[in-house]
Amino acid sequence: MLRPPMRPRITPDLMACVRTLHPQAHSAMRSMGYVRYAQKAISASQAKSIAAKRVRGAKFVDISRSGGKYRVRMLRKDGRVVDVLIDAATGRVLN
Repeated sequence: MLRPPMRPRITPDLMACVRTLHPQAHSAMRSMGYVRYAQKAISASQAKSIAAKRVRGAKFVDISRSGGKYRVRMLRKDGRVVDVLIDAATGRVLN
């Protein structure tokens, strides 16, 4: 079985050196996917809005954030409680 080529591990310090010494190399490495900038996390109110769209007609109960995800608790009209898990970095629904 063929394995995909492994990308070398590039540390932030190394990238800072590359960026300083050769800006075009940094640009090329970014376009190849070696350089990823941290995404700003979504807010709790954005997570609440995403959950409300996912469970239409439900009422918001509470929200908590643990690690890299939000847990938004919603109460459906039939009385069932639904937890919606949302990735805090991307806003993607995980369940």
